[in-house]
Amino acid sequence: MSNSDPTFSAPPPVPQPAPKKGFSCLAMTGIGCLVLVILGLVGGGALVAKFMPQLKEFAEDAKKNPNKAAAKLILNVMPGFQMVRDEEDKQQFVFTVSGTTEEFTMNYADMKDGKGLVIKNSKGEEVSIENKNGVVTVTPVGNSADATEPAPAPAPAPPPAPPK
Repeated sequence: MSNSDPTFSAPPPVPQPAPKKGFSCLAMTGIGCLVLVILGLVGGGALVAKFMPQLKEFAEDAKKNPNKAAAKLILNVMPGFQMVRDEEDKQQFVFTVSGTTEEFTMNYADMKDGKGLVIKNSKGEEVSIENKNGVVTVTPVGNSADATEPAPAPAPAPPPAPPK
């Protein structure tokens, strides 16, 4: 074959890729992360702005009477507990629990004596309140008529008499 052969021709030129448009993958990732950080800061600022008055009120209450502030916080975070009134002269909260119509009292003055929060029903009996999955259970505590004590262990049987 010679160079003058008309059947032989040079290969077609390889097309060049089009120039890239836009940002690289690293730049896009950086911009996405920056957007997420900005959204987080704006959202955090909005949360602080929304809850700042409540936080200031809680801080002021905690300075004046820390036991009252702690008891009020407990009532606010317990699901289904609704505060009815604050009886400051008796240092107690009166509240109801969803699913019951009975009013309960929580004496926050007992906390400073190390007793913890004592909850009493409308009859004055100390009770324990449990709220599991929306089902409220009120159980008497301590020396009430409903409380049961374990039976004492039976006395050992006397040894058998010796044979005669």
